[in-house]
Amino acid sequence: MVALPAGILASGFSDQLRRKREQYNLKLAAALADGIITEDEQKELNQLRQQLDLNQQDAELLLRTASKSVARQFCRCPHCNQQINETHLTKS
Repeated sequence: MVALPAGILASGFSDQLRRKREQYNLKLAAALADGIITEDEQKELNQLRQQLDLNQQDAELLLRTASKSVARQFCRCPHCNQQINETHLTKS
C-alpha cells in the first residue's frame, strides 16, 4: 500500500525536474546561439535558475553540455575550412 504512492511521488518529482532542466536548457541554447553568453544573458539565466529552483551544480553541468554542442557547431577543419561534424571526424 505504501509503495504505490511513493512510486507516484517519485515519478512526479522526476518529471518536474526534467521539465525544469528542459526549460533552462532552452534558454541556455538561445543564449549560446552566437557562441557566447553576454552579461545580460548570464543574469537572465541566473534568474531563471533561481525561479526553477535548480542548484548551481545542475546549471553548470547543463552549461558544459550545451557548450560542447555549440563548440562543435563552430569548429572548422584547418585543412578544408568546412564545418566539422560527426561524419567529418570519421574521414581519414
